[in-house]
Amino acid sequence: MFPPAALGLIRKMTDRLDGIRVLITGAASGIGAACARRMARDGARLLLADLNGEGAKTLADELGQASVQADVTRAADIERMLDLAYQLWGRLDVVFNNAGIAEVRPLLDVAEEEWDRMLATNLRAVFFVLQSAAKRMRHQSPIAASELRGKLIQTASIAAYRGGHSHMAHYAASKAGVVSITGTAAQALAAYRITVVENLQVYRTRFGANTPTIEPNLHRAVNIELRRKPAWVDATPEP
Repeated sequence: MFPPAALGLIRKMTDRLDGIRVLITGAASGIGAACARRMARDGARLLLADLNGEGAKTLADELGQASVQADVTRAADIERMLDLAYQLWGRLDVVFNNAGIAEVRPLLDVAEEEWDRMLATNLRAVFFVLQSAAKRMRHQSPIAASELRGKLIQTASIAAYRGGHSHMAHYAASKAGVVSITGTAAQALAAYRITVVENLQVYRTRFGANTPTIEPNLHRAVNIELRRKPAWVDATPEP
């Protein structure tokens, strides 16, 4: 499952994610790929998932990690993706629930099928990836040297709070839903020692001659501080 590329070729920036097992959706490009590179440097063990299976495999081979082709709008693909993570490691510490799409369309021109496609990918799929991962995480032992059983991170957007962009109404609506789901899940899963957070500004883009370079700010935005003692809400697990 793992390609022969040696992890030793990837210089670790720190060891703060050493051995942490992470699933990243939408990992073949953009934010997902940039975060995969950073997490690999920090010592994480990764499963890179994307609709573009070849793109995910190319990056996984480069980083010495594992990959899987998955369409997160399909329930069977979600389960297959999670099954693979548990086959590889017997547990999953972090899910970076990042897969999504964006589209520019004037508000008065958004068609039903465009609205449905946006919400199916950016909201419905995000919820069911979160739900399916949480169902498994709640039964696993805590992460080494931590009280956490797992962490679920959703890619949101400042558009969720601001709205107001007349050419991205369906995108903004989908990300507002992600923010709402994340807040609800944080309360529902706290008693299981599973934290749920969103990130808004995971990267900044610097344009070079041809293509942008995406630099993830994981310390601030993704905020994977797995070994810090959390402040749990007063809650009891759901049945």
